[in-house]
Amino acid sequence: MTQTIHLVDILLHGYHGLFKEEKLVGNTFKINVTVVYTPAHFPITNLSDTIDYGAVFQILKSQMQVATPLLETLAANFCTSVFEKFTTAQEISIHIQKMVPPISGMVGSVAVGLTMNRKDV
Repeated sequence: MTQTIHLVDILLHGYHGLFKEEKLVGNTFKINVTVVYTPAHFPITNLSDTIDYGAVFQILKSQMQVATPLLETLAANFCTSVFEKFTTAQEISIHIQKMVPPISGMVGSVAVGLTMNRKDV
């Protein structure tokens, strides 16, 4: 049996990107995370039986504070950190959306997504 936790539409500021302006001004990112895990006990009655989404948010917040040129790298680093902290995590999906990309004439956003399984680590 597996269960999931979700962090939905998290908005954080970061300095991720290849261009000088992105490293100076930064950007707002909208992030969605899903963690699939095997609960320690069922039904879940204690926080220790599940994955603490507050702790997952702290990992995300910490990773977002490290300027990273590529969002793909940021996504992989986040997933690896969650797997290291939570041994019951089996699969993690992350979607990182750059709200105002530095693309001339473009109105909209860009995003990357990654789904990583524990066996991929």
